[in-house]
Amino acid sequence: MTVGNGEKLLLQKFESQRDVDSFVDKIKEEARIVVTGLGSPIPGLNEKHREMSAFVLLAGEEDTEGAAGQFVHPEKKRLDPVVAEAKDLIQKAGYIVNGDVSVPLKAIPEINSLGTSYFLGLSGGQNMTGEEVNSIQKKLFSIYTSAARAGASDIHIDSLPEGCAINFRIYGQIRNYSHETFAVGQQLCHVAAILATEGDPHYEPAKFQDKNMRPGEYTLPHGIQSLRLHWNPGSNGARQCVIRLNKEPRRIRPEDKPFLKAGFTPDHDDAFARFRQKKSGLLILSGPTGSGKTTTLTMNATILYFERETRIAINTLEDPVEQPILGAFQTSVPSSEYRVGLKAMVRSDPDVIIVSEMRDQESSDQAIHASRTGHLMMSTTHCDHAISIPSRIMDMGVDKMNALDASIMKMWVSQRLVGVLCPHCSIPYTEGVKKGLRSQFECESVQNIIPEEYFSNLRMINPVMADKMLGCGKKGCRYGQSGATIIAEVIEPDKAFIKFLRDMETEKAEQYWLDELGGMLLEEHAMLKTAYGIIDPQELLGVSENPGALRKDRILTLLKDKGEKWFGSGISKDKLEEGSTREKTSRS
Repeated sequence: MTVGNGEKLLLQKFESQRDVDSFVDKIKEEARIVVTGLGSPIPGLNEKHREMSAFVLLAGEEDTEGAAGQFVHPEKKRLDPVVAEAKDLIQKAGYIVNGDVSVPLKAIPEINSLGTSYFLGLSGGQNMTGEEVNSIQKKLFSIYTSAARAGASDIHIDSLPEGCAINFRIYGQIRNYSHETFAVGQQLCHVAAILATEGDPHYEPAKFQDKNMRPGEYTLPHGIQSLRLHWNPGSNGARQCVIRLNKEPRRIRPEDKPFLKAGFTPDHDDAFARFRQKKSGLLILSGPTGSGKTTTLTMNATILYFERETRIAINTLEDPVEQPILGAFQTSVPSSEYRVGLKAMVRSDPDVIIVSEMRDQESSDQAIHASRTGHLMMSTTHCDHAISIPSRIMDMGVDKMNALDASIMKMWVSQRLVGVLCPHCSIPYTEGVKKGLRSQFECESVQNIIPEEYFSNLRMINPVMADKMLGCGKKGCRYGQSGATIIAEVIEPDKAFIKFLRDMETEKAEQYWLDELGGMLLEEHAMLKTAYGIIDPQELLGVSENPGALRKDRILTLLKDKGEKWFGSGISKDKLEEGSTREKTSRS
């Protein structure tokens, strides 16, 4: 390639530090663009290439297809396979190599840092030097690694003018990890956006944004499959970045009774089994973000695949794909294209369709239509209780006759994920109350729910361990909890139940479900696990909207007929651990 007058640039060698400094200064003076910095548009270029090479456009060249520049590589490494691969990627991206530059290996990162600053500026955020970017990148990955080791489901980076708080959500509770300055917090939010592999390449500090990060150029911490990132703008320049850690799923085997291990009751497990026997119909899961809905759908689909002896076609529509599902063809599409995607799924000859979320009228109507045309459908939504699911989708605009059609609606589930007490360091609840570790008001609220004869079984988090990330040091203990367990309610609607709801008699529908269909409220499930020392009483109060409304006769019956059979009359370490997912439980 020739330059201007047709003269081709030859190989240049810069061996001394003075020569390298002069070369770097000239790049800055001429405002030459380094296209191999962090955020580079070159497909396939990753960190190993950046450590061994750089590409600097000639003075006056703009970053467009056909732009010419110099390829920088370490001295005596011109034929190194990584260097050769980097050069090939640059040329395949449409750039023209107009000569080589040989420099000491340690000079390569400094040159690429100029490009990093350039791309950070292009992305819409603040300018940073290469050294700052490298420091922030290391800090960010240290945060990711610490969160993974702590068993966190989410990372919160709250960057406020008065300072930046970095918190982890562990077993449903926010725990402080560290504090940084406002400037560092802004940089963490910015670099996290640049490192993301999916989503809008621009960083918009004043807008809501969503991105994803998957392994490739950078290695994620052990046990983490991907990151889902969301940014919120705040007042006075504040910025929040919430990062969901999507964990690598454990192998699901039907013989291991995964629903029971997750914390569902045997009755719930039977209900899921009855749903899997159907050829068509709709299962809708509800719960807040991070309550394990995606994991529950994955378990149900995987077991179904085995039960049907792998002779079924499963298609999914997700935004984004979070967990691999054995035997399923998984499609990642933005929620704005769900309607088109669902129509395509129906034409793809599936037996089972999984839609990650019913977000609006069109996607909900399409899901209902698919279940009516002979497909087994599974999806999720957001509401407090299972009985509220039809109201939720009607609020989206779904016709009442469709939302309350017993031939379509086969199963409604509401679930929460709560922490399991560490069997090694938890202490008796009565001891905590006597020592003033829990308020008298809380104790009285618990006494209104738990019968006196079961009160001695109650246990609570050891306050000494509550501030220690590794708790008592025993395997799985984090802040005095050793895992997470599902609290759930499951409804299998029949015609009589649906009729009550159509007639706007919700209370009668609930009583019919509890008395005639053998239902169990979310609060009642939490009550059982509290009464047998599995979860802290605070978790029970947290899911109970009106503890005093729970029926005393039902509580005693459930404790004797269900609790003793499922959890046993004694409280042993084995039973405290029973029904909980372990530290590596995946969340959604």
